[in-house]
Amino acid sequence: MTRVVAFRGAGWIHLVLILGTAWMLGLVVRSAVHVAQVRADVEAVSREARELHDALARFHEQNRRFPGMDSEKQLDRASLDPLRERGYYDGRVTARLADLRVDAYVARDGRGTNDEYWLEMSLSRDPSIRFLVARSDDAPLGGGKWRDGAFIWRDGVLEPL
Repeated sequence: MTRVVAFRGAGWIHLVLILGTAWMLGLVVRSAVHVAQVRADVEAVSREARELHDALARFHEQNRRFPGMDSEKQLDRASLDPLRERGYYDGRVTARLADLRVDAYVARDGRGTNDEYWLEMSLSRDPSIRFLVARSDDAPLGGGKWRDGAFIWRDGVLEPL
């Protein structure tokens, strides 16, 4: 009779070990899936950031100003109009951004030639990963240096895309 009780006790221990192992594997899988999703979002937003830089350059080339300068319509941080409505940009970057919009956009006439802007975005799945699209030395993530292009801010380091 004692053997049967000991066997039943061992069965419960095995069950607890199996459930614990399954729970731990679930955590590992969930973490791996999240890392893969963040990586995919970083790649997609990186492509879109370069496209936004190109779109803003074309807009400036044809209009001699960036959106939001002088009487020009301000850039809508969610829809990205007037870039989208005028055909300069047709991407979907905001779908992967925090709050489904660009964090900040500033266009100013810093050097008297209507040629400075900066735009910052945060990744929705990991807001500590940020993106800078700029042609300016005034962007907060730019550290006061002239930046022209698309950049990623990750782990305290700004790198070109």
